[in-house]
Amino acid sequence: MRLNMISKMVGVNMKVTFGISALAHNFRHNSKKFWTQVGLGGIIILALAPIFYGYLRLIQYTYDFMAPLGQGATILTMAIVLSSILVFVLGIAYVVSVFYFSRDLDFLIPLPLSPGEVLGGKFATVLVTEYLTIAPFMLPAIFVYGIHNEVGFLYWIASIIVYL
Repeated sequence: MRLNMISKMVGVNMKVTFGISALAHNFRHNSKKFWTQVGLGGIIILALAPIFYGYLRLIQYTYDFMAPLGQGATILTMAIVLSSILVFVLGIAYVVSVFYFSRDLDFLIPLPLSPGEVLGGKFATVLVTEYLTIAPFMLPAIFVYGIHNEVGFLYWIASIIVYL
């Protein structure tokens, strides 16, 4: 398998998944539709901000409550379990939609790609999307624990590895 082709497949799949190419096209040709899409994205972010703030406060309060008991790492366990459940539940639907219900195989079969490159590109797209899904749940816990405990450099390296 050629790693270059897999990276191009991932790039194309990410553009299709997140609508980046449509956004770029609307930026160049239809500014009204572009600003509608950007505004909708902004409204979604603003709507989710209170939930994210509540989750962040929950992590901080849980740490403040559990740290005197020597159980400050509970927030990391809580974040890992929540992220695992999210990946399992949302991952099933996403894997099925990417691998079985996508209609891009009609376009990919005539291309000079091996089946491994197509599957590798699809798998990497699912993997990146799952990383983006769990980031709002996992990263705040990692940062709260790391900042409150004044951990060293190795903690940050280990936390990146655990996140991945």
